[in-house]
Amino acid sequence: MNNEFKIDFGTNKIEEGWQVVNDGVMGGLSQGGIEYEESAMKFFGTLSLENNGGFSWAQYELRNTIDGDENHFKMRIKTDDHDYLFTVKVANDRGYHYESKPICTNGEWQEVTIASASMIKTRRGRTFGEYLDRSVDLAEIGLILKAKNEGPFFAEVDWILIE
Repeated sequence: MNNEFKIDFGTNKIEEGWQVVNDGVMGGLSQGGIEYEESAMKFFGTLSLENNGGFSWAQYELRNTIDGDENHFKMRIKTDDHDYLFTVKVANDRGYHYESKPICTNGEWQEVTIASASMIKTRRGRTFGEYLDRSVDLAEIGLILKAKNEGPFFAEVDWILIE
């Protein structure tokens, strides 16, 4: 990789550039937001399954290159009992993103490591048999909740490291 890139909400708060996209873009009624606490970003809201809804997505636009045989995304995260997915969008790959395996910490802080090679390409809920290449230009990272259950949700992120 060209450089390690770290977002640390405790020391070098990067609050600009984060946005939330809810299922309202497709007619759903879920509501999600972001708050910045002393040492974490809190992603929270209420998921609704009405009008074919059921997702909320915190996204951060960036321009960074991963380059190497073994790239990892690491984070310190605390979640409720929902399964969250870490997501990556690649530059010039419109409409597609890559998703991690589910992350659920049940209210406990944990350090999670995600190998880039384990992230699968998806689009609108469909998966494709492709995994994240070893060398790509990243356009965005994120955390998405796609749930089958309605109700409140929260996840807190202390830091994210791309290496």
